[in-house]
Amino acid sequence: VAEEAWSWQKDRDAFLFTPTEQSPSIRTDVCIDWDPLKMNSAISYLCRHMQFSCCASLRSVFGNENLLPRERPQFAFYDKKKNFYVRHVDNPRCIGGDDNLRKITMVYYPNPGLWRSSDGGNLRLHLNTEIDIEPAYNRLVVFFSDVVEHEVLPSNRERLALTVWLSDVKS
Repeated sequence: VAEEAWSWQKDRDAFLFTPTEQSPSIRTDVCIDWDPLKMNSAISYLCRHMQFSCCASLRSVFGNENLLPRERPQFAFYDKKKNFYVRHVDNPRCIGGDDNLRKITMVYYPNPGLWRSSDGGNLRLHLNTEIDIEPAYNRLVVFFSDVVEHEVLPSNRERLALTVWLSDVKS
């Protein structure tokens, strides 16, 4: 999966990574929304697995049968130019924003090789204390979309992240 995830570099036109619509003072990565039903590939299989198998497990863990994958998975690419994403929540409903129904965020990292602290690009979760998580190969991070503030620290190495959101359709 990691090799395939990085294959977009060979043919950038086939993968329509585009800058986000947010200000460069907020985030500087480029993204693509992935349709896992349109392509028969390891990446599509991984997306479907995260959307459905992981979703079923999390429904059981949280006792919430209303969790569903409502949006397309998103790949975010950070290059070596100290790309970042400032502190935020994926669903701002708990801080007075509009409810986008996101309840669970799952982030998977297909980044090859050993990740060193000097590479930067950590996911920082703001809980009772700050927790930095390296975007190491084959790592999956799961957190509540509406209450866990998080950010991506400046990256000194190319970095990919696949994000899948599960929504609470009864919210």
